[in-house]
Amino acid sequence: LLYNDKKDVPPVIETETGPTYKLQKARLGMRRVRPWVWAPFTNPARTDNVSFSHWRRVADEGKEYPFAKFNKKIEIPKYTDIEYKEHLVSET
Repeated sequence: LLYNDKKDVPPVIETETGPTYKLQKARLGMRRVRPWVWAPFTNPARTDNVSFSHWRRVADEGKEYPFAKFNKKIEIPKYTDIEYKEHLVSET
């Protein structure tokens, strides 16, 4: 048992009856279930046009692949040997 400095016994019943911090139960089954389908897709970042499949909602059937917005192409700078030696090589 837990004691304080006066060696009092803890109360047997709950002393606080204020609001509790418990979450309400989830209301499952209140809406109609949205149907899913196993659908093929192509990744626009790939150049080989390979087709993959994944689960997708029927309502999202005609939409673009959601991760296509992350397909960024950047230009990588190219230097000649002379430019590299002049500007990018440190002397230390």
